[in-house]
Amino acid sequence: MKLLDGDVAGALAMNAAVTLIALVFSGVIAAGVWQEWKGGSGRVFPSWLAWSLTGFVVAFGLVRNLPWWPFTLLVPQ
Repeated sequence: MKLLDGDVAGALAMNAAVTLIALVFSGVIAAGVWQEWKGGSGRVFPSWLAWSLTGFVVAFGLVRNLPWWPFTLLVPQ
């Protein structure tokens, strides 16, 4: 609930991936609203973004569980 309270630093400390994905989705939603408001049509959520997010989640899950120093910073605190 830290992200909803506006504590971005606390949310990043708890789970950086969820925080970054939430920020990306809020940008995608804002772009969709802007596109609808302007009367445009088209895909708001391109397929390359879906594949990128999938790859990011898988890579983050693997890297987060590595027991060495720079990767241990990703563990919730």
